[in-house]
Amino acid sequence: MENGLDVILQENRTAPVVALQMWVKVGSGNEKDDEAGMCHFVEHMLFKATEKRKVREMAKEIESLGGSINAYTSYPPKLGKAIDGVLRELGKVKEEGLTEEEVERGKKYLIGNFEIGLQTHGAQANHMSLDELYGLGFDHYQKYPQEIRKVSREDVNRVAKRYFTLEAYAIAVIQPPAEKKE
Repeated sequence: MENGLDVILQENRTAPVVALQMWVKVGSGNEKDDEAGMCHFVEHMLFKATEKRKVREMAKEIESLGGSINAYTSYPPKLGKAIDGVLRELGKVKEEGLTEEEVERGKKYLIGNFEIGLQTHGAQANHMSLDELYGLGFDHYQKYPQEIRKVSREDVNRVAKRYFTLEAYAIAVIQPPAEKKE
């Protein structure tokens, strides 16, 4: 699109519903050394409260357009409004910034999920192997919790403004063909 947003459309006749996913083409490969893990952190914070918006307001806005907070929609006539609504709400996170409370809640969530994911030897071996393959050192994954604990509200808001631009989003839409008017 002219604004830099990539939109991928595909017709699917198997059901009269629409699936819409928004992805961000940014991650750890884009981060500077002092931003390690920040894109992942921001990803988990996109649907949270900002200085001007309460935590459930974004969900209510998206749901009023026929979607759910993960940007899926099952009501084709509102697809354009759903995309606009998601982009508008994500823009609020970028412009308004997140609250300190949401950042602290995000830290606990990410660290908790990470630790749960390490409960098997296979999961630990997977982290060790990938970290070594990526040149980070086999024990790099063990630093993740301490790096997340160091993240500040200012860090999250800075990374959101730097990387989460329209050019970084891609939207994929699978929908039935448009009905022909006779």
